[in-house]
Amino acid sequence: MKILHISYSDAEGGAGVACLRLHKLLLKNKIDSTLLVINKHSSVNSVFSVTERNIFLYVYFKIINRISELILKLDSLFVRKRRDIHRSLNVFPNKLVNIINSYEADIIHLHWINGEMLSIYDIKKISGNIIWTLHDSWPFLSTYHHDLGLNLSNLDKCILNIKAKHYPDNLSFISPSHWMKKQFLSSIISSGYNCKVIPNLVTEALKNDFADTRISNSGVVNVLIGSVNFYNNSNKGFNSLIKIIDSVKGNENIIFNIFGESELHESLVKFKNVNILGIINDEQKMLKIMSESDWVFNLSKIESFGLVACESISIGTPVICFNTSGLRDIVKNDITGYIFNEVDEIISFINTNSNFYKSKQLHNKCLAFYQENFSEEIIINSHIQYYEQTL
Repeated sequence: MKILHISYSDAEGGAGVACLRLHKLLLKNKIDSTLLVINKHSSVNSVFSVTERNIFLYVYFKIINRISELILKLDSLFVRKRRDIHRSLNVFPNKLVNIINSYEADIIHLHWINGEMLSIYDIKKISGNIIWTLHDSWPFLSTYHHDLGLNLSNLDKCILNIKAKHYPDNLSFISPSHWMKKQFLSSIISSGYNCKVIPNLVTEALKNDFADTRISNSGVVNVLIGSVNFYNNSNKGFNSLIKIIDSVKGNENIIFNIFGESELHESLVKFKNVNILGIINDEQKMLKIMSESDWVFNLSKIESFGLVACESISIGTPVICFNTSGLRDIVKNDITGYIFNEVDEIISFINTNSNFYKSKQLHNKCLAFYQENFSEEIIINSHIQYYEQTL
């Protein structure tokens, strides 16, 4: 069985990280796996950048991506849409489909293919069986990557109709969460397509080094939070974090450690209990920081899965999040953390719990829940079985 993965990156964002982990674990299990990307960051030999040795293709991708961004900006301007919301077209043809077909793979596994990496029209030109992991909702929405309940422009409707018309029959889907599968099944795209829930992977070879980290009741509570582009991505909950920090500003024993940003935001300068950890690309370093934290906060409005939350419970650090989307598969009250409906509920929880630090009991519950639901063995076997069923 020969698997070819297609992903814009092998490291940027949760989708790239999840794709590379799956690829490496398939290789470990003696499965013939190759990964094609636009931006390569890893040193893995079986990961290839399609633009690295082709300057013309590189320039072409840059041009069509800029044209796509311009069209979407003009559409936002004329229909008065918010311009801070991520949207994609993927309608410009390119030579990637020829490269894909040259590998003669049994399964072509699509991951995050936006940035005009692969045209909607070209998907049906792919030879072989196609599986597409829903790292966000773009594959079954219009131009949006998340369903924010916004009115569709004529351009949005056009893109949605193109998807409905041009998606091929030899296509199946993977959803990393039950919530995402429900969203997919309620779309006009889903009719006739299989969709299986398979969570994203955590690298167990790394997390095992930190799962038995000593529980410290020193009186100082370390809270970890962040993401790529944390300040500017309205989905990630930065405004909620500001409200939380402001509510506990008199308690300097609670330290908020922010990753994914290199500088202190101007709105945080007045707080003495905020540290900036920078952009962390080293998985082992990230897990070590998680293991030394009492809590990981995920204040996102929407998560297709919640990879950071799953990584956190894998090494025994509980998670606090909102009652939303894919996070509900990972965070269970008094087992792997706590779920809240509003930011004021989180503030009340912090202020009314004198023992806000990580407990040994909750630590052990996190480890057990992870092992029962998200272990490497469970996830890789589910993928291999789905590949075999698709052939």
